[in-house]
Amino acid sequence: MSDELKPCPFCGEMPPVFEKEQCAPIVGHACRILDLQITVPLHTWNARAERTCRIDGVRGGGNCGTTTYRLSCGHAAVMPDGIRFRHCPECGAKVVDMVGVEEAPC
Repeated sequence: MSDELKPCPFCGEMPPVFEKEQCAPIVGHACRILDLQITVPLHTWNARAERTCRIDGVRGGGNCGTTTYRLSCGHAAVMPDGIRFRHCPECGAKVVDMVGVEEAPC
């Protein structure tokens, strides 16, 4: 396992690490996607497997100004137009392929 800190699998942000004397380093992160405070030992945070997925297509529809993307992990992501995401908001898989994806028209 690498000692390099991994980003949040849901929002992609780098969490802060807190260190106290005689204690293992702790990751404390407020994930904006999950709307949840996550506090775990650093070795646990970094031990997760890296899942990946790709965008299979645009489902379209929905409100004007948003696009629904169909992901290979089986989930969908509704995002404001022009905003790209790095991780699936449902399972946290890293989105690795966005080639050929265009915004759906209103």
